[in-house]
Amino acid sequence: MIGWAAFLGATFACALTVALLIRWAGSLGLVDHPTERKDHSHPIPVVGGVGILIGLLVGFSVVGAISPPVSALLSAGALLICIGVVDDLRDVHWMPRIFVQILSGLILVVLGGVVLLRMGRTDAVVDLALGMAAVPFTLFAVVGLINAVNMVDGLDGLAGVLTLSSLAIMAVFAQIAGNSALQVDLLICIGAVFAFLIFNLRFPGRLRAHAFLGNGGSAFLGLMLAWAAVRLSHEGPMPTTPALAPWLVAVPILDCLGLIARRLHSRRSPFAADRNHLHHLLLDRGLTVSQVVTTCVALHLALAGIGVALAVAGTPDWALIAAFVGILGIYGNITTRLDSSHERLGFMHAPRPG
Repeated sequence: MIGWAAFLGATFACALTVALLIRWAGSLGLVDHPTERKDHSHPIPVVGGVGILIGLLVGFSVVGAISPPVSALLSAGALLICIGVVDDLRDVHWMPRIFVQILSGLILVVLGGVVLLRMGRTDAVVDLALGMAAVPFTLFAVVGLINAVNMVDGLDGLAGVLTLSSLAIMAVFAQIAGNSALQVDLLICIGAVFAFLIFNLRFPGRLRAHAFLGNGGSAFLGLMLAWAAVRLSHEGPMPTTPALAPWLVAVPILDCLGLIARRLHSRRSPFAADRNHLHHLLLDRGLTVSQVVTTCVALHLALAGIGVALAVAGTPDWALIAAFVGILGIYGNITTRLDSSHERLGFMHAPRPG
């Protein structure tokens, strides 16, 4: 019962915070204005990240004593929200943002003990242990997932629904693994993200979002996914294999790595801004915003299902990792073809409502 009470507390607190901040966003300057690279036509408040953080604070306070991993998530999340708010106000250079992301990862490691110690097993006995590379690899994974979710946050509801889907799957695995503490923590995260989506998703009769995550909010969701994935694979009587983690957060990872590979292949900076994300490519093929979100989420769930099916079938961890690399190659080939045809034909369609 305490888990559901905390879920409701996080949901209500986030919804109330976002509703209030929407009214004050204009005077605070926390508004995202349309540009040629953005797919919205009206100024939108960027207050979702703050709302989710407040939701988590209330939800975890309902539980009572805050564990070190939760304390680390809230501290690191607050740091990301702060730099994100500054970035939303005056465009912070990417180097300070990366520094803060690394610092947030260190907070997870040092304060919360959230460290990726192994990649899986070579067989029933031998671990693919990371040894001295554990902390650097954890930081790489955290920063990578933060930026992956930030990159995929380009359409109303997309980053939030992808994150919500991953958290829900992880919560089910936590229950199966007998990790009740992590399950409650994930329920609280789900409640806060769900509340934000009430303001961010497009519904019939509502053709645009009422609030965005903001740069800090999308970074916080990426941090949350990394935090949850590492804990799921290292805590409890029956932790899942770390080799399954990429499958549970597949679309942000595929979009990020595929886009970076295409930019490097074109001799462009991996940090260059463009309209070549998966959601942009689908928009430019004529899909509506709602159709793109549905397509991306369906792909996300399908890949998670494939990963889970392979793991349940007893696929070795090295094969799980190799299979995901193979999926990345297929994804890269398909999106490269879409990207090339987009440039050749000069598609620049504006997204249709819906």
